[in-house]
Amino acid sequence: MTLFTQYLQKLCKELIKQRENQNNNHKDILNNLIEVSKINPDMTEEILYKTFVQMFGDGYESASAVNNILL
Repeated sequence: MTLFTQYLQKLCKELIKQRENQNNNHKDILNNLIEVSKINPDMTEEILYKTFVQMFGDGYESASAVNNILL
């Protein structure tokens, strides 16, 4: 596991704790993952964090591709 992946997992854990303490209903994918993890026991913390890291990487790749096309 790379340092960057560890950083993202730590960030995800902190975001989840922050959202649970605030009890706000955010309309985004992270909130959907949190809600699914509450309902479905198959969505473990590890799967949640790995999905978060994967989504971050996918978003970075998409933004990079769009920038290359526009520039």
